[in-house]
Amino acid sequence: MMMETYALIKLFVILCICHPIWSLVAKPMDPYKTYEFTQTTNGTLNHFTVSDNGSIYLGGVDVLYRLSADLGLIRNNTNETLGIIKVLEIATDPVPRLITCGSGLERSCQLRDLTTMDKVDVINSVIVAPGNETTVGLVSPEGELYVARTVSFSMRWGNSPISIKCLPGDGDESCEDRSTQPLASSEVDENFIIHYTSVFAHDGFTYFLASQMENAKDPSDIVPKLSRVCHDDSTDKLNGFTEVVIDCKGVNRTYAITRSAQVYNNKLYAVFVGNVPIDNNLNNFNPVNQSALCVYDMSNVISAFQTAVRNCSCETGDPLRGINSYLGGRTCLDEFFNCENFNEGLFCTPPRDIRYPASNPLSGGLEGELLFEQNGESFSSILVTRVNHPDGPLIGIIGASEGNVLKVRINGGSGVLYERLNLPHPVLSDIDISNDTETITVLTERQLLKLSVANCSQYQTCDECIKPGTGRGDPYCGWCTLEKKCTRYRDCIDSNATNRWLTFTEESCVEIISPEPASLPADTEQTMVTLEVTHLPEDLNYTCHFGDFESPAEQNNASFISCFSPNRSSIPPIPNTEDAINVTLSVSSSAFSGIKFVETTFSFFNCSRIYSCVSCVTKWSCDWCLDDLVCAHSGRGQSHSNISHASSEAGGACPQLLPDQTTIDVPADVTRTIQVNATHLNKTSHQEYECVLTVGSEDINSSATYVHLEPDSGEVNVTCSARDYSYEEWAKEKGAILRLRWRGTNVFVDGLVEVTLYKCGVERPDCSRCLSPITMRPELECRWCLSSKPTCVHESNCIPTNEASNCTAGPVVEWVFPRNGSVDGGTLVQINGTDLGLEFRNIDKITLAGIECDHREEEKYYRTGASVTCRSGESNNTGGGLVLVTVRNQTSTQSVQFSYKNASIDSFSPKCGPMSGGTVINITGSDLNIGKDITVELGNKTCDITYLSAKKISCVTEASDNQSSSLVIQYDGEPRESTDNFIYYPNPNVTDIQPRESIKSGGNNLTVSGTGFHLIRRPQIVFTSSGGIRSIEECQKSSSTEMFCPSPRYLGTERRRRAEEERIVDRVAVGFIMDGVKDLLTWSNNDPKRIFEVKRDPMYERFPGEDSTKYYSDSESFKTFVLKVHHANLVFEIGYVAFTNYVLVILSSAGLVIGLLLLIILCALCYVGRVRSQKAAKIHDLELQVLEIQDSISGNLKSLFATLQTTADNFDATLSQFKTIPLLNKRQYLLNMLFLGLNTEPPTEPSGDVLKNPNIKVAMDRFSVNLLSKKDFLEVLIRALDQNTNIGSMEKVNIASLLSICLLHGGKQELLTTVMISLMREQIQDCDPKAAKYRILFSRSETVLEKLLSNWITVFQYQYLKNHAAKPLHHLFHAIKYVCEMGPIDAVTGKSQFSINDQQMLEKQIAFNELSLSVIVNSVTGEKEEITVLDVNTVTQVKQRIISHLYKDVPFSKQPDPYMYDLMWRTGRGGQLILRDDDDLSGNTENDWKKINTMVDFSVTSGVACFELVEKQANPNTTLDVASSPCGKKTGAEGAAASKCKNQKYQATVFRHSSFRAGSLPAGMKPWHLVKEEELEDEDDDESKIKPKEIKEVVLPFLPATRNYIKKYVDSFINVALTNESDAISPSIRYLFQFFDREADKLEKPEYAKAWKDNAFALRFWATILANPQYTLDLGIHSYTTACLRILVQVLKDTCAGRSKPIKTDYSPSRLLFSNLMPGYISKLAGFYDHARGTRKVSAADMAQECTQVELDFERSFDLVSTQYELYRILESHKDMLMAALDDDDVCNEADMAGELQAITQEIAGH
Repeated sequence: MMMETYALIKLFVILCICHPIWSLVAKPMDPYKTYEFTQTTNGTLNHFTVSDNGSIYLGGVDVLYRLSADLGLIRNNTNETLGIIKVLEIATDPVPRLITCGSGLERSCQLRDLTTMDKVDVINSVIVAPGNETTVGLVSPEGELYVARTVSFSMRWGNSPISIKCLPGDGDESCEDRSTQPLASSEVDENFIIHYTSVFAHDGFTYFLASQMENAKDPSDIVPKLSRVCHDDSTDKLNGFTEVVIDCKGVNRTYAITRSAQVYNNKLYAVFVGNVPIDNNLNNFNPVNQSALCVYDMSNVISAFQTAVRNCSCETGDPLRGINSYLGGRTCLDEFFNCENFNEGLFCTPPRDIRYPASNPLSGGLEGELLFEQNGESFSSILVTRVNHPDGPLIGIIGASEGNVLKVRINGGSGVLYERLNLPHPVLSDIDISNDTETITVLTERQLLKLSVANCSQYQTCDECIKPGTGRGDPYCGWCTLEKKCTRYRDCIDSNATNRWLTFTEESCVEIISPEPASLPADTEQTMVTLEVTHLPEDLNYTCHFGDFESPAEQNNASFISCFSPNRSSIPPIPNTEDAINVTLSVSSSAFSGIKFVETTFSFFNCSRIYSCVSCVTKWSCDWCLDDLVCAHSGRGQSHSNISHASSEAGGACPQLLPDQTTIDVPADVTRTIQVNATHLNKTSHQEYECVLTVGSEDINSSATYVHLEPDSGEVNVTCSARDYSYEEWAKEKGAILRLRWRGTNVFVDGLVEVTLYKCGVERPDCSRCLSPITMRPELECRWCLSSKPTCVHESNCIPTNEASNCTAGPVVEWVFPRNGSVDGGTLVQINGTDLGLEFRNIDKITLAGIECDHREEEKYYRTGASVTCRSGESNNTGGGLVLVTVRNQTSTQSVQFSYKNASIDSFSPKCGPMSGGTVINITGSDLNIGKDITVELGNKTCDITYLSAKKISCVTEASDNQSSSLVIQYDGEPRESTDNFIYYPNPNVTDIQPRESIKSGGNNLTVSGTGFHLIRRPQIVFTSSGGIRSIEECQKSSSTEMFCPSPRYLGTERRRRAEEERIVDRVAVGFIMDGVKDLLTWSNNDPKRIFEVKRDPMYERFPGEDSTKYYSDSESFKTFVLKVHHANLVFEIGYVAFTNYVLVILSSAGLVIGLLLLIILCALCYVGRVRSQKAAKIHDLELQVLEIQDSISGNLKSLFATLQTTADNFDATLSQFKTIPLLNKRQYLLNMLFLGLNTEPPTEPSGDVLKNPNIKVAMDRFSVNLLSKKDFLEVLIRALDQNTNIGSMEKVNIASLLSICLLHGGKQELLTTVMISLMREQIQDCDPKAAKYRILFSRSETVLEKLLSNWITVFQYQYLKNHAAKPLHHLFHAIKYVCEMGPIDAVTGKSQFSINDQQMLEKQIAFNELSLSVIVNSVTGEKEEITVLDVNTVTQVKQRIISHLYKDVPFSKQPDPYMYDLMWRTGRGGQLILRDDDDLSGNTENDWKKINTMVDFSVTSGVACFELVEKQANPNTTLDVASSPCGKKTGAEGAAASKCKNQKYQATVFRHSSFRAGSLPAGMKPWHLVKEEELEDEDDDESKIKPKEIKEVVLPFLPATRNYIKKYVDSFINVALTNESDAISPSIRYLFQFFDREADKLEKPEYAKAWKDNAFALRFWATILANPQYTLDLGIHSYTTACLRILVQVLKDTCAGRSKPIKTDYSPSRLLFSNLMPGYISKLAGFYDHARGTRKVSAADMAQECTQVELDFERSFDLVSTQYELYRILESHKDMLMAALDDDDVCNEADMAGELQAITQEIAGH
């Protein structure tokens, strides 16, 4: 049964995880693929051939397959060492045989039986090329085997590159090799090579295509050549061998390397790739991925060969006499024949031993016609065919080494690429097409595929199908017009009829050009509409469809039909906010009545819905009534003064504001008029206007007047009356919009004017920055006002006598950086303060401790009034002094000091290390941290500083080839050298480890032997499981040649083993971390001699008996001791031993040593530990089987996981850089947890209603005292609301949250607790026991009571979150973010390569590299920081990484928005380039897809690229404003810098970041980044709405790798959430749990208590916090982090459900990830509940004290009266229901609470 289960599960996992590899490619392959065969052995495939009966023979490395026509395996041969199959042919005469030639079996060829593939004969005389060198061959029509092999200078020793062998029949021994004589001259250069790539037979000759050196004796270019031998040549010397040079010239290069060729219709088609010589050495092959397809007419080819023969044989020729030929012997006749009557016999049987060499390349070769050229591809195969429908064009199918199949339409002398298929493996040279030309057979390195020539069904629209006007449509496909689908010619009914089947040659699709009329009023009667339809088939009846309304059509002529529009009642209503309704106008035919084959949009409009004159007269057929200010249908206006849509002026005749050429500047908080220009205001009888200035969401109104600019002119000047305009933000400027409207109406004059409000004092705190033209434009009229508090204000706010025309205040120095420098000088010192000059030339002099500091060359660092930079001078003494700045003869007087110090080195250690680097050197001395730029150098290498203080520097060495280097510290360019040298020794080496096995838990002592261990400070041993999971332990050195290491704990997944190996868990790779010695990281490196086995942990049996005690006493007086066995890292408690007191006395008197010996002997006698092997059926459960399959497909990614773990080791250091945890304030916490997604939000200040109506506060006090303070009222209120089914769940939740705040802020938290407990008890008692609903109580948040419970827990848990849970939650989130961002993340879909959510993973493995960028973080000082990004990151992702790095300790809401800035690439001294996601780069737009740019697209190079964030450029890369934004500078603490960015960033804490905003793309263009996805998955957090997808096996291993990395942070969070610390569990939670326990005990169902605790606490509160950390922390949420958190929430749900395995309906890999950890989590949850139950009972007094404290904690978070009033207003809408419920309750009725509620209503109204 277990084996059956295992088989079923394996099949299921293979179907779900190991989905066919085709789903990995960009274009789905399943519609193309008819059959496939996949190689199962380790080697690659090489060649295939097809027999006449359809059998396919396929050769690979050491394997031969026979396949059926549908690629089913018939037979294989793996018993022979065939090597790499070079030739695979079928001979039909004289005896049908299979011919194989491979690099094995002494490189010979074999004749084989076609059925069995057994070897029949061996052709030893035919030798193929060794290794990976190519060999080509074919069987000629005459039955001879022709073979050409790639050879080099070894030809001189008798080996001929071309062999010809007749094939013997049964018993025929007469066939011999006809090419025994060598072709090559003995004088050829030793580097000479011929590389054969293709062979074909044509008209009595066999042709060989090759690339070779042109000159055989000297280094020369590689050229392509075509050579041939005659089938009639009976000699053994290949006399008549002839060759010609062929040319394939592209646009910018000549292609030299041949790849494959085919003759079709008497034309030779050949593919080539380019060659780039290495180190200017011409005679080598270095193919590049740039390819071409060229064609040669075979008549020209034959003519070229005839010319070659003539040139060697005839007196009229141009003999070369073999000067440049590699051919041996006589290559041309010494005496020429008279070839007047040319004898074709010279081709095959020349009169002497003649071989005809190619012509001199200087004279040119046979030039081919370039058909197609492609960058980024290395062509490998070519197949030419013709589309099998009338007038079908010629098609070229080209394979490429990159794994692509390109389909090219050949049109005359050019080729057009119309489709590319992406295969998972490189495509090889063999390709074939079926006899019916419907199927192509393609060979890749791992698969043989049969593909359909076309997949027309993939195209859903006519534009996709035929791509009209481009010529790039699929020639096999056409648009079947009336059936509205893309089909093959044969699949479209009546495809031969006119306009029934449109091909790619069409200029347009079937479409409706324009209806006439194009729109109609919605209240119109039926009107005749005429449609012009292109490609409209004739002789059919048609019907128009206006939405659901059908109207018979009449065909007027070939392209026009007419039909009536719907009647008024059939027109759909226009939405309230719109002025028209669009319906689909489509046409169907009588041939296919159910198919609407063409459609357009038709509009029905209502003019009265339009309130703009311009829109009225330009959008529809409407007129604007100038007197009535309304839009009416043409001819229906209410006045005679109209502007008609038919007017030539139309919109230009409307009253409208004229846009200003520049933005109007208006000072804030200053009474000002605003003047704008307008036109045509005098046309209307309404002559009263008002200005409306919109600032943010606020409208500021003022009256308006106008005057004519010129008499009889339509243009006027409008003046908005004087008033002050303001805005709240503390920002220099704020944009606003000015509009004009007719007073007393809501109708605006068309047009708007942009206005900029500004504040003079923002970021201008001193006179210098107020008056400087650099920081303040003069036209803003700002002045420095010398009032009681001098400030920068608008001139109207300053008394003229107080205005300062010049800055008289002296400079103020506030702080300097650095505060000290070397006595040698040269330190760049930045001085910061105020009034440091209006411009740089105002700076007269700077001194540091009395020594002049030169500022003259540092103008680039100057910031007006704020900072100046200078370079310190030399000092003769150490010591400090004042920093003095003189500005315009005034010197600063502050006490800021600068010190001169003299750094000195005392010593450093260690003084030696490995040559690979990585040694940590500790340098001691005095004043080691002075100055600004400090570097440590070892010779010409840098030692990277990791720690810096006055007395110590720590740095890490780089790899070096030097044997000894001096240690030098550079202080701002001035050196300090140590007296000792650092010596580099050869790297350590490990020779052996003993023993070679360990238990799974680790801790076994391993002895490691080797050399150089003394060089390593902290050696570590590393185990890497077969699944790529690493574990590490520290080693102890005993000498330079020996160290001892405890074996690490095995963290991988157990693998299923055979019975004889069942104790073996895994065979791990062993490595060592020894500073920078990378070679030792993979010490074992799959070496079979270095296998290390991890075995199962031992198990020790406990002593028998109930108490597991061994008694060594015969009295009742004894002492008992626990007996434990320590086995490596394991500790087993096996029982107890009991001794009499007498024995103890003896043991004591005998001495401790004897006692211990006796105890050991006793243990040995009494206990024998044995390792038990558990039965396979019990130890291999479901998750082990699935994980085994998962591991089995992840071997190819082991190295990637090792890299992931190595890089991720830095994350703990990253966590230490977070100085604070960005916990949200209490108000925002409550808003997120209680009100997010609701329509209400309690205010912090009194609302407008409360301020306007003083009666509200009185009424709310009454509401609070007389009703909300009454337990009975609250219970009736909550019951009535929950029992009323007419009240929606959202409204109930809203009421519950408002009620929670009212009671919390009103000091009634204890009352809420009492009411809530009472109602929950009622709900438990009222629950129907037969309905089995007990378990789901309190599991939802849709009722008032349940939401109150959720809110109650939320309030009480805040302090626990703050003190305990915030930090591990913060670390967990950043660990997920960190590991996800270590790999590619798709900017469009948000999917990541590293994830624990298989539904949000990239479906293909994306190759990437890390880039180290130098980023300018201070544009003034030029300070830079190194930031690591990925080469596949988009520009926005890079900007986000830079901002995240610079503001890592700044809350997310205060971080700058990357979309506010541009990324500038600085190159050289002045070069600069703005990079953007949507820049148009070559090749990034294809069809409707637009690729988002990445760093690799811009060719950014790691380590040398310098970048800077600058303000968003309106016109990038024209005139750049290179001033960095304030958010891009570090002018102090990062938090201070970030504060300058407030109001520039979203203030909401709930923020879903998207790495790409598609709004900048043209209409219809689809963006893609890493993968193209036709339909993006919904990002809704609701798991039920996410469509499951199948995960691909190539990316499956990323799941456990990511899981293992974040595991410790997951554990840390769970440990905090489910704590066992008594003090940590709040009394309120214990009080709630004790209530659940009591109620469950009454039902005698303790399991119910656990369910209620789960529902209310773990699954409600902690699941919400875990899924939405942004509810409690100020974080930026991304889709990839949310996806991982969603899985962790599911883990929490499974923990509560007690499921260690997924449910049967969910075997997703993500659910299986944590299955082996679930028992521990389940145990943790049970322990948490048990611990809480065992704590001291929480009394009512304890709970009262807890309530008082939480009321104080949340005091004044919201305005109580306004919140009460908001609650009251909602309850008032249900007043009748509520009053009835109060009357029905005896207590409430007696207290007349219904009357009190009515009285409160009257109180508010003032009655």
